Amino acid sequence: MKKNTIADNSLMIIALAVIIMSLLVGTPLGNDRHTDYNLRHLDERDDSIVNQYRTIKDSMEMIEDCEEAQLSNLGNSNFIGPVGVSKIPAFISCGLPPETGNQGTVNAHYLAFSGYSISGTSAFFIDRNKYMIKYAKEDYKSDSEQHSHYETKEIPVRYIKPDPTLYSSAYGFVLVPITKQAYSTLRIILIVVGIALALLGLYYAIIRPLQTIVNISKGRVFGYQNTRNLRVAGRLFIAFAIIPVLLQLIFYNMISKQIPPEISLAFPRVLVENRVSFIVAFIMLVLAKAFEKGHKIQKENSSII
Repeated sequence: MKKNTIADNSLMIIALAVIIMSLLVGTPLGNDRHTDYNLRHLDERDDSIVNQYRTIKDSMEMIEDCEEAQLSNLGNSNFIGPVGVSKIPAFISCGLPPETGNQGTVNAHYLAFSGYSISGTSAFFIDRNKYMIKYAKEDYKSDSEQHSHYETKEIPVRYIKPDPTLYSSAYGFVLVPITKQAYSTLRIILIVVGIALALLGLYYAIIRPLQTIVNISKGRVFGYQNTRNLRVAGRLFIAFAIIPVLLQLIFYNMISKQIPPEISLAFPRVLVENRVSFIVAFIMLVLAKAFEKGHKIQKENSSII
């Protein structure tokens, strides 16, 4: 019993700390899409095709909307927590001439990771099916100002920015290219595991609490089974909240060499995404302690009588 008490107290402290953090950490703000678009197409050559298009405002706005939609499109995707797979249609040129467009031919398949953000001085784009990033490189820093210039390089991963039309979309995604066969296999595994976890969550979130309510209605308020139901459910929801964060860190370490420094894991903000599980777990563990205390007092009163 003492081990259970220590474990529950530790989990409650973790849950409470994350809940407080979620109140202090504000909602992350994505890059301004117009700024990002202009940075992506920054070109100092007056005779460039892009600069010619930028002189036609209405046309450029349509191109901008088209590219923004494609760069924030996850396609057909399946996720469990922060890890998933994605199949995205080929990148189609948005109003640009065919010889300068980014014309793709087939669907692309990826291993996807959520919870990433790109620096405000960088922009990701696709050029002829190559993944490119434009970033600010510091030249030197004087006492009053910093001097830098923009460079462009090819990177091995694709970045999907938050969808500007979705309020709930706060983070971007890093996509690692994989084969079609690997995508199909991983997708089946993710679906099976997702269904199993959903059933497990429903069992402890609905069926077990209903059993507790039935026991209470029969007068067995502070029974051992009620305390056990609440304790197991609280620990399960803590696991649902912590395991995705651990997976995120593990996979980040695995692919960090492929990710440019301009794209980073948005940690500890990723904890905030799981705050609901932490809140539910904290409430259940508090109730479990209350029921355990009540059960103990009930036993002591029974022994006295």
